[in-house]
Amino acid sequence: MKKIIKIFPIILVLSIIIFCGDTYATKLSTLDAQLSSTTIRPGEEVTVTIQFGEALSSYSINVAYDKNIFEYVSTDGGTATDIGNKLKVEFQDTTNSKSNMFIKFKAKEEVTSTNPTEFLITADGLKSAETFVNYDDVKMPIVKSLVVEPEYVDYIIKLEYIGDVMKNEEKEVKISYSSPSGRYYESARLIAIVSGPEGGSMKLLAMDQEGTEYDIIKDGWGDMQGFPMGGKDYAQVLQTEAIFNVPGIYTLSLKLIDIENSDSIIAQKDFQFTVEETDVVEPMITNLSENEVVGAVEIPTENVQKQQSENTQSAEQLPKALPKTGTNIYIVIGIVFIALIGGYVYYNKEK
Repeated sequence: MKKIIKIFPIILVLSIIIFCGDTYATKLSTLDAQLSSTTIRPGEEVTVTIQFGEALSSYSINVAYDKNIFEYVSTDGGTATDIGNKLKVEFQDTTNSKSNMFIKFKAKEEVTSTNPTEFLITADGLKSAETFVNYDDVKMPIVKSLVVEPEYVDYIIKLEYIGDVMKNEEKEVKISYSSPSGRYYESARLIAIVSGPEGGSMKLLAMDQEGTEYDIIKDGWGDMQGFPMGGKDYAQVLQTEAIFNVPGIYTLSLKLIDIENSDSIIAQKDFQFTVEETDVVEPMITNLSENEVVGAVEIPTENVQKQQSENTQSAEQLPKALPKTGTNIYIVIGIVFIALIGGYVYYNKEK
């Protein structure tokens, strides 16, 4: 009897603890998290869903995320508070327990490159709604990875020049490569390959901001380690000089390559040049004698026409018949004849 009396207080205390207080477990093993998508575009939303595995009357969920990539949108799981590098969502309601909750985030519109990132989820203050069990805090983060990636547009390479291309004459050539939403590359380069007639060669010269000149065909463009390229409304323009040593048809292949990925081709475009012989001024052929020297002077057609017109006008101004000048021989003979007759008459009268 005494033993029963001694045990009774112990049983009573245990009963009070079981029925009136909280109990503790080592871990809520059913806690899990899922993402609505593992790849999203800038401006799109992703939902983080937390599954408890049983109804909870109290919890505090902490989600760490990159604020340069995401912004918080909403939750159905309680009161959200921004606490610096993470979002804290707290819930406590003994009459309306929850077995799951979600949090929505939106990828920022200004994200212009591929961003692998993560949500790190921890929890504390976990309490069962039915058994009033307080679970241990989840200090080891549940990691959920995803990628925010823009919808990339391929790079376009263009080449422009004006007029004919002549042998051994510098030709201004504008080269551009651009994309309204280009994938980002840390080490890109522009290279060129040319093919042409037998014995033909081409130089494609460009100068950087430091005054260093590059032959793109021989050396490629820019530093050997490459240059960063990509982003929204990305565009680069190169002013170059092209020189060809012989006439003929040349094909120039321009390539953007990714050095970090075994020189894989980012974009490529072929362009054709038809190179003509340098103009030579031919001497004029005239009907001069062998001893006369002919100068190779080209007279503009309009000047010739003008001179012909002036000559025509001068010809029209000339008299059509020459005026009579001097003494008429018939008048002289008549005067002599009259004088002889007069002399003869006068002579006979004197006799």
